[in-house]
Amino acid sequence: MHDPVITSIQVARVAVSRLGVLASSAVQARGEADIDALELRIGEAQQLYPEIWRHLDEARTALHARGSDIAAYDRLRAAEAGVLGVTDMVATRDLDWGALAQGSVSLERVKSARFNVEGHARARAACEALAAACPDIDWDALDRADAEQIAAFGSLTARRWWTIAIACAIVGAAVAIALALH
Repeated sequence: MHDPVITSIQVARVAVSRLGVLASSAVQARGEADIDALELRIGEAQQLYPEIWRHLDEARTALHARGSDIAAYDRLRAAEAGVLGVTDMVATRDLDWGALAQGSVSLERVKSARFNVEGHARARAACEALAAACPDIDWDALDRADAEQIAAFGSLTARRWWTIAIACAIVGAAVAIALALH
């Protein structure tokens, strides 16, 4: 049987993990290519963060309806009003020292971002608080099963990327249809 609480918590846990990866990389970029990469990370973090809390809120609502103790989650959630995955961004133009060394003067774009590391920690703690409200679920076993499925899929060759992309598109369409009908 499909339990929406388990699904919501698992999705949030994966998204929290991804947010941690995004927040752990460099937060300043120089030059167009590096800035483009940073902007992609910023965009992904800005999309992930509210989705994490949406999934957690869905699990919270369902657990509350079941009479589960969700007080720990509620305390963590109260600190999240209006917070984003990236809380500060600054774009400037600095002297391009590489060009100066070659005898020309030009400016180089620089962009920095502050990822919401504190919010990431709260989201991780919120996942654990909701998981703790489900003591009958073996979360470690679910994590192992997920890891085994990923390992069984093998390395991500170009052909496998297309397979993954098609599978994600199908799943995404199914979820969108289910949400539209809900």
